[in-house]
Amino acid sequence: MTMRTRALTVLLLSGVLVGCGNQGSTPSDAPQAAGSAPSSPVGTPTALPTAIPPADGLVSTVIPVTVLAKPGKPAEACVGGTLDSLPPQCGGPVLEGFSWDEHPGDYEERGGIRWGEFVVIGHFDGTTIQVTKVVPEKDYVRPEPSPEADLFKTLCPEPEGGWQVVDASKAGELDQSNAFEAAAKLSGYADAFIDSDPEPAVVNIRVTGDIAAAEKELRKVWGGPLCVSKAERDQAEIRRIGDAMKDLPGVFSYGGDNEPIEASVLWDDGSLQAWADHEYGAGVVTIHSALQRAPADR
Repeated sequence: MTMRTRALTVLLLSGVLVGCGNQGSTPSDAPQAAGSAPSSPVGTPTALPTAIPPADGLVSTVIPVTVLAKPGKPAEACVGGTLDSLPPQCGGPVLEGFSWDEHPGDYEERGGIRWGEFVVIGHFDGTTIQVTKVVPEKDYVRPEPSPEADLFKTLCPEPEGGWQVVDASKAGELDQSNAFEAAAKLSGYADAFIDSDPEPAVVNIRVTGDIAAAEKELRKVWGGPLCVSKAERDQAEIRRIGDAMKDLPGVFSYGGDNEPIEASVLWDDGSLQAWADHEYGAGVVTIHSALQRAPADR
């Protein structure tokens, strides 16, 4: 079964969201929520940038991330996530000016490896963060999350009388799986997802070709609510674009079977998103930046 997911964002943040505290205060010079700080306008590059750009101002990890240092090595900010082990395993940009001595009780140590959870703010040159402020997890307050767009919303208008089962003999869980399998074999198949808000849930299939013909074929195996809608790109094209994201500088994760195609990177000053919009069209690719812009020190 092919389902619309947001796995890339989860992958990026899964390691850094664990155990965030709820005491103290949000740092005054950090953005208020992950991903909320917009990038400054940049020119539109016609070729894919080949290096992580430096930031022209302060950046922030926004939320607490694991800061880890191996024996004899500088501390690193694990903005791409952390492997849950003891000690944890992760890496990221080197932190110049970070001092464990300034944070007694805020970190653990085992086998000479030190780690703790901190919001880190500083100047980023493309490889290293020159630290200007560090906020321990215990002093961080998670802000209320911003509303997210409903990426699972049915793309067809609701029929008069609501969504209905048209053939109860073909409306079970196995039939639903059969519908997704049949959809993947359609000419011009793009992607699929389930909208669970209506009752019963609606199977959504997108194709680049004949919608009526696709619906007729799907009705051979699926008798529940069904929405077949138009797509601009088929599955092969979606995957091709997703695979192209592997060349983004500082990429953590990329690809997927659905639109918007997502990629997570260490830092985007806006040039990577501008390139993707220019190359594939606005809204086709969403690039998530682990580091976000922070206001100047106060």
